[in-house]
Amino acid sequence: MKPVWILVVLLAFFTGAVAPVARGDGFDVVEPRYDGVDQLLLLSDRWVIVVTSNIEAVMAEVDRLSDGKFKRSLATWELTRTTLLPDWGSSKNLRTLRETYIAQARENVGDTALGLTTSYSISSSDDERYAKGSPPKETVRLLVGLGGRRVAGGPDVDYAHYAYLKMPEPLRNGKQYEIKVRGEASVSFRYDENHLVSRAIKVNQAGYLPSASHKIAYLGAHLYDAGPMDCSMYPTFDVVDATTGTAAFTGPLVLRDKNSRVAAKKDDATNGKTPALIHGENLYELDFSALKAQGEFFIRIPGVGRSWPFRHADDAYGEVFYTAARGLYHQRCGIAYETPYTNWKRPLCHTDPIYESEHISFPKGKNEQPEGYERFDVIAATLDKKQKTENVRGGWHDAADWDRVDTHYAPIFDMLYAYEMAPEKFTDSQLNIPESGNGIPDILDEVAYGLAVWEKSMKANGGVAGHVETWTHPEIDSEVDYAFSRRTRWDSLLFAAAAAQLSEQLTSLAPTRSEELKAEALKAYSFGANPANSLGKVTFHARHDRGKGDPYTLEWEEKDSYIEAYLLLAKVRLYRITQDKQYIEGLGGLLDTPLRPYAWPCSITDFSPWFFFSLVHGPEAILPKFQRLKIIKSYFLEPADKLLGYIETMPYRHSWPRDQDYWQGWGATVMTNPGRALLIAFALTGDEKYRDAALLNMDFMFGGNPMGMSWTTGIGYVYPTDIQHTVSRDDGIADPVPGITIYGITGGVYPALREQVWQSPGGSMSKEPVVYQDPKTPVWRRWSCHPSLNTAQCEFTIHETNSSTIFCAAMMLSEGWKPSEALKKRQPTAPALLHGRWYLP
Repeated sequence: MKPVWILVVLLAFFTGAVAPVARGDGFDVVEPRYDGVDQLLLLSDRWVIVVTSNIEAVMAEVDRLSDGKFKRSLATWELTRTTLLPDWGSSKNLRTLRETYIAQARENVGDTALGLTTSYSISSSDDERYAKGSPPKETVRLLVGLGGRRVAGGPDVDYAHYAYLKMPEPLRNGKQYEIKVRGEASVSFRYDENHLVSRAIKVNQAGYLPSASHKIAYLGAHLYDAGPMDCSMYPTFDVVDATTGTAAFTGPLVLRDKNSRVAAKKDDATNGKTPALIHGENLYELDFSALKAQGEFFIRIPGVGRSWPFRHADDAYGEVFYTAARGLYHQRCGIAYETPYTNWKRPLCHTDPIYESEHISFPKGKNEQPEGYERFDVIAATLDKKQKTENVRGGWHDAADWDRVDTHYAPIFDMLYAYEMAPEKFTDSQLNIPESGNGIPDILDEVAYGLAVWEKSMKANGGVAGHVETWTHPEIDSEVDYAFSRRTRWDSLLFAAAAAQLSEQLTSLAPTRSEELKAEALKAYSFGANPANSLGKVTFHARHDRGKGDPYTLEWEEKDSYIEAYLLLAKVRLYRITQDKQYIEGLGGLLDTPLRPYAWPCSITDFSPWFFFSLVHGPEAILPKFQRLKIIKSYFLEPADKLLGYIETMPYRHSWPRDQDYWQGWGATVMTNPGRALLIAFALTGDEKYRDAALLNMDFMFGGNPMGMSWTTGIGYVYPTDIQHTVSRDDGIADPVPGITIYGITGGVYPALREQVWQSPGGSMSKEPVVYQDPKTPVWRRWSCHPSLNTAQCEFTIHETNSSTIFCAAMMLSEGWKPSEALKKRQPTAPALLHGRWYLP
């Protein structure tokens, strides 16, 4: 539990109350008061960021310039848009008028003036140097995208002006200051190094383990046109006990990286390109690895401020595991989300029967599906409502998709192997889910829920599907029909492996259920291992335009090689549960499968490592020693050592190649994915260097990164608040559903940010776009918030993002950890405390 005083202080800080707030131990604070200013972000005693927004004023000016036509068109559109006859002409007029006048409107309301030092005045009632008010020494304005449309008829992107202000004189601790913006808006605050959070201090907001070899925070900020923030005048830092206010540790700030760039590529010398900045900071490290005391702490740097609070305790990852694992509960299909299990509620979903179709969930591999295959066209053309399966529950959804897919075996296997490697960590009633109290560890109950949909798909012959899908991307409650994909050998073997492993783990906990799963695993294996069940040559029947257009067909043929890796995994898991050696005879012929862990066409985000892990880990030596050692070295340790080597080359220690500023999408920059690979290497060797590296990657994911962002909702204090997630969009709660790890930084900005925020259509001013800004954003700051226009960064999937976060947190869990009653009753965070809304770009 976080101390109450911290929550009180933060609440006061961000709500703009004016009375002093005492926390009972001699530390009083006077929190900022906002009057027309949206937010104040402290960087140091020399630099602050004042955030303002003016979209409403811009759109009012657009209406004035259009002689009122804009508001009239808006009124007509709002009146008719939900009727049977929407006035599409008024909708078109809205965009035309906006594009015609918005550039002029932005100039008229003073957009560019917000980049001038003369637009700001800093004064103080008790610092004589500011008695008469002073302009900042320097001002840098940055336009930052904050999410979806905020003003009716306005731009698709909500944005704000971040004004980086350099103070004329360093702020003095304990003194009161006021910053005025153009003489109209203001923010008043007390500069207090014990209570005013500096966004320049980056910590793992979840916490640190006492057993970690490296416990490191960072100091640095990128000021865009002003370059990196100078931190050379700050020599030391304190780790402060949040309960007593006393320093438990003091250490020096050490320069780790001086505003470095991506490593030069081979062609840079000839084509004149300058490698991109990595993060634009002079980065200092704060090493408190020697800290012994446990409890709640924060970093304090004299002349800068303080960090967000964090735990230093053996159970620091308890709340992380709880939150991340319950991200699966919040994505379950076929149940309602309700109290007492959550305060983020959602109605019951997808209770209609599941039908059949010709669609195939293709095996993982190189170009294994026919060219031009469109699943929506196939499902729409071949939906067979004569065959149906009732009462299908189970599985999880992704961000805004209501399908259930075999890629979701990633969290199934991640949880199964986490339990297999450390069963003492996991207990019943650990996750506050509907199954809690049944005598089975909750992590296994969640596995069972993920498998349930595939159990229901099983045919009498043992065949199992790998996809539940409809013919479009619907809303959650749309009246569309869903269908199972065809039963395939690979999906049947995948199910057989997972069911057998769950059966093994339930042997003593739930014997009857264990036997049921064992029987299902055997049946599915029998189907998958039998060449007679190959689909052979297949003709797909489809219709263009999701079933509305002309018919067409595609040809495809199943190959025996498709099942090799799946068969390998299933054989090992069936042997483990039956001890029948026929399952492991002839394994050597399957070891040359192209589906190697982490190597294309597999990736570091999928379940490929588990194909081979059971061969080399566990109580029994299934393979000869020389083969075991070869697999361990080639498939697990060499990739892990490569990841290990990246860490010291990156300023913020994380497993990323310094020269790669591309291919950052689809979970590639979710650092718990390499963390999983490192923890697997740790499980195979016991070498602490792999565990330490995984912890450093988790530091990066939960706040120890250039933006100071925790990339999983509900973990820490600064996490994304406007994500691509239909449930979070529709539930009326500002705080997004907790436990969702988003894609995050993917290396580029989305077009709407450039076209609607950094520039405007020329309109009546010019036929050419009017450029307001085109910031040279460093690689690891290239994230902007928008749930629908920037899905590449703000979306998530169960398998690419959430799964590895759960696995890494599970492996760091203290033995037998249980959630507190307060955590189980967790309420959504108040909008004023959603600090990720005002992120550090």
